[in-house]
Amino acid sequence: MTLTPSGQRFYQHALQLHGRAREFEQKILGERNEVAGEIAVACFESLAPLYAPALIASFQREFPGVMVRLDVGAQERIIQGLRSGAYDVAICYSQGLPKSISQVGLLPDLYPHAILPMGHRLAGSGPVSLSMLTEDPFILLDIWPSNEYFLSLFKDAGLNPKIAYHAPSLELVRGLVGQGLGFSLLVTEPVNNTTFDGKEVISLPLSDRLAPSRIVMSWNGSSELTHTMRQFLRHCQAFVQIPKDAAAQRRETLAIVSAVSRAGVPRG
Repeated sequence: MTLTPSGQRFYQHALQLHGRAREFEQKILGERNEVAGEIAVACFESLAPLYAPALIASFQREFPGVMVRLDVGAQERIIQGLRSGAYDVAICYSQGLPKSISQVGLLPDLYPHAILPMGHRLAGSGPVSLSMLTEDPFILLDIWPSNEYFLSLFKDAGLNPKIAYHAPSLELVRGLVGQGLGFSLLVTEPVNNTTFDGKEVISLPLSDRLAPSRIVMSWNGSSELTHTMRQFLRHCQAFVQIPKDAAAQRRETLAIVSAVSRAGVPRG
């Protein structure tokens, strides 16, 4: 069953009314300098597992009077929800956001890295270039705008990747790589290099000059941030950061792989 066109218009109108009622409540609370009420937060699907749980928990410890309603989805759904008033704010990538959506960066520019299985011929070589990888099967994180972004990196370099798998989630990408089915490019980097099924992957920096990606807090540009939303934004700017263990994990893995390579021990 699907909504008729008139039903869809009614639904969108109801969302707008609900958003305005929530905004009115927040403005009254803001006049009393209270941080309370409900905020509706959306998070891009590949970012949510890494950032959302601890972010929401820490915010509610600081502001117990706020109920954070979380929704996780694709970029198209986030944009639609911000426009309709279903979401107050969203944590997502800046790629693909229209001009009507306001945004503030949460992290410095991020650059993609290559994900390889531990037994890959380049696993102990340090930084790699896209041209060194294009003969290998490529596993594409196939969710917009990530897919467009990663494919544009090859296009800008004049290269054509051999796409072997289209994976709809970050962990499936890592799992396929861990099984030796190809390599991938990712921006989001989990704390450890172990996949869901217990395999190991290695993350290597890319030596190419690549376009960066940016994680932002976004909201409908025609709406004013309430006092509670501004507090949530400030909390996100202070809290969201690349996991401290990720870079150390990458250096440690490189050291282990290099040592194994020098020793001549077969890698699995």
